[in-house]
Amino acid sequence: MNTLTATSVVLPAPRPAINQGIDINNEMVLNHTAIYENCLAQVTQENTVENALMLLDPYGTAPLSAYAGVWSLEPAEIMVTVQDAAKTAMPIEHLYTLTPGANLLPVLGLVAETENHIVFSQADTPIAVYTLTTQPLPPVDSAEVVLGFPIINVTQPATDADKMAPGFYFITHFDRYNYALDQNGLVRWYVTQDYPSYNFVRIDNGHFLTTSEAKIPIWICMSST
Repeated sequence: MNTLTATSVVLPAPRPAINQGIDINNEMVLNHTAIYENCLAQVTQENTVENALMLLDPYGTAPLSAYAGVWSLEPAEIMVTVQDAAKTAMPIEHLYTLTPGANLLPVLGLVAETENHIVFSQADTPIAVYTLTTQPLPPVDSAEVVLGFPIINVTQPATDADKMAPGFYFITHFDRYNYALDQNGLVRWYVTQDYPSYNFVRIDNGHFLTTSEAKIPIWICMSST
């Protein structure tokens, strides 16, 4: 009869915990914080809804976004509608709540290489219209450009747009760009290659985490990137 001899097994020590979180001392984080504070400081009592301070791409990293600086005397709701001047793209609407004092409202969904109209409304009544002109999208792949902007073609348009969920469709291309399309496949938001494009995850507060392979995560939000 065979007998089994018990042997001791030595397990390796557990790996040390990864130091997760946002590095608040990161150079980009500090720079963007300073830009935000500077933008907010520019909003004065003269910047009413009818005289908003419009700041296109304030961080230099999200060319199809802007800030609208508005001073409010009391809490109020305001609807911001974004559409190209020719009205060839679908309108994008955002409902914001103003707080007393200075406010920076994200203006999202601008169309590239054209004039865009930004309409402020309250109680379904237009109050003010602003115009922002955007630059073309980045170059696509060519002999001079490596890892350019993705070429987007809509091969099967939606036959019943009413059944589609509202909002943007977010996409990331490895080592290229993070970007968002509207329901018609038109680019309405992207971040420059200052940000890595590998993993791209939306978190509960509506912001995003993006990482490059073997690099630390970077937190971004649509308006501040």
